[in-house]
Amino acid sequence: MSTLAVDTITPKSANAVLFPNRPAFSAYMTANQSNRSTNTGHTVDFNATYFDIGNNFDTSTFKYTIPISGIYQFNLLLRIDDIDTATDYVYAGIYVSTDASTGGDKLYRSYRSGNSFAADSAHWGIQVSQLVKVNLGATVWAQFFTYDGAAQTDIIDDDSYFSGFLVG
Repeated sequence: MSTLAVDTITPKSANAVLFPNRPAFSAYMTANQSNRSTNTGHTVDFNATYFDIGNNFDTSTFKYTIPISGIYQFNLLLRIDDIDTATDYVYAGIYVSTDASTGGDKLYRSYRSGNSFAADSAHWGIQVSQLVKVNLGATVWAQFFTYDGAAQTDIIDDDSYFSGFLVG
């Protein structure tokens, strides 16, 4: 057995952090996603990133692949427009394949009731934030769902974001 003993760890500069390569991403959409069909969970098409430390976010599948097992914080904000009055509810969710806490796939959701709208509704925000324990190789993505009503709900690109980072 070997032992590594260190008296002091010094950053390279006064403004440096000790974990500059900690996995993290911040993704966005470059176009609206219009008239989402109902009664189907849709992967939200986050097809661009502001940053992606470690290159683990795939802008063609819209999924983040976990590079290091650990605890992660994920955040999702969607602006949704034109919810039909016949819609019972919508949800935004963070889908985690093989969630280490539950031992299987897990969808963390936030709901908006639709059946209380007197008219088609525009400009609603819906958000989800979740601290998740995940293992190497699991995938995480944003999901959107509309229950019943017309397929007219839009996800607006300028006000929708998905991000995550390794906490430890």
